[in-house]
Amino acid sequence: MRILLVDDNPDALRVIENFLKALDHKVFAYTDAREALLWLKDVRPEIVVADLDMPGMNGFEFIQRLRAYSAFAKTPVICVTGIDATDEEIYAAGFVTILRKPVTLADMLNAIDTANRSTGLGESGQAEASSGEDSHTSEPEHKDTAHVVDQ
Repeated sequence: MRILLVDDNPDALRVIENFLKALDHKVFAYTDAREALLWLKDVRPEIVVADLDMPGMNGFEFIQRLRAYSAFAKTPVICVTGIDATDEEIYAAGFVTILRKPVTLADMLNAIDTANRSTGLGESGQAEASSGEDSHTSEPEHKDTAHVVDQ
């Protein structure tokens, strides 16, 4: 499964990225939400995991801009946050589930499972019923890297 991670904390990003890669997911990690948006068409994520509290562009603005692209209007987005935003605010923005920091790896697996169910995918990330929606069959030619920006 192609997963886009967006978190301004490079250490937290790397831990989640390495864990998901160990589970055979194709992970694209960015510390800058604006840069992540630039790579959307190449990455074509099936799930997005985004922090709320980021400099430059917070998670609320990120999901709003993500939803502006018709191809990603229904891509499930998992919220990761340590701020005091209410669940109602987060769900109203379009996130499918919320992870409150500190996040355990079990929490992340459960959130990905929830995101998969929200799109009709099973636990493995495979379609439970053929929907014919994804016409892409090849992986993008994009190097998996974490992009670190000055804070």
